Amino acid sequence: MQIIIKLKEVRKKYNISIRQLANKTGISESHLRYIENGEREPGISILIRIAVALNIDEKELYEVRKWIVELILRWELKRQYKNPE
Repeated sequence: MQIIIKLKEVRKKYNISIRQLANKTGISESHLRYIENGEREPGISILIRIAVALNIDEKELYEVRKWIVELILRWELKRQYKNPE
């Protein structure tokens, strides 16, 4: 998923370590590493906390919005698949 690649890129662009991002967001370092390594998919609230902590620019904020929409659509598809009407 592109979120994983982008998170690492953005974090490095702003020259912030995993530990610093964890402190700013309240998200554990291990959870952030799982996200960056593709082992976990971030939820909407986590994406927002990361965006706020990094004070990302308008273009990158637009990317976060796209990720949120993508997550919502994927969750909805999973829900429909599990509970077909």
